[in-house]
Amino acid sequence: MITIIATTLALAIAPQPIAHTVTVEHQSAPLNATYKADVAVTTRQIGMSAGARPGTARCLWEARVGVIREIARENSAVYSRRLDADKLIEGSRAGSCATVGRQLERDLAARQTDVRAHVQQVAQRDQDALRADLRTMTELAQN
Repeated sequence: MITIIATTLALAIAPQPIAHTVTVEHQSAPLNATYKADVAVTTRQIGMSAGARPGTARCLWEARVGVIREIARENSAVYSRRLDADKLIEGSRAGSCATVGRQLERDLAARQTDVRAHVQQVAQRDQDALRADLRTMTELAQN
């Protein structure tokens, strides 16, 4: 009989920071909008290891990739907003989740091109919303 261990852990896997910056003109001044990947990795172990018998433990992992948009002018405050555009990347490794941390880091590092592409796609889709947010921020500042 295989027992499922439903332990969910948040790993502190810190892939290389991924950011994409675009410059837009707003009120005749350049404004930088930086889109940053926000990756949260969770794991769940299934199967078991029983003494001298071959183990069936397997670590299932998923990385939820969100995007945070930061808007700033030179020498000014940063306006930050999390965009609703999560992407899910999944994988699995044989063994206990407690012992496969390095392999998970390598798996996630191998998927960095997917993460970078996701951030760039979100940035492209966000252009209209970015301009609308800038107009709203300007209107609020004038009132």
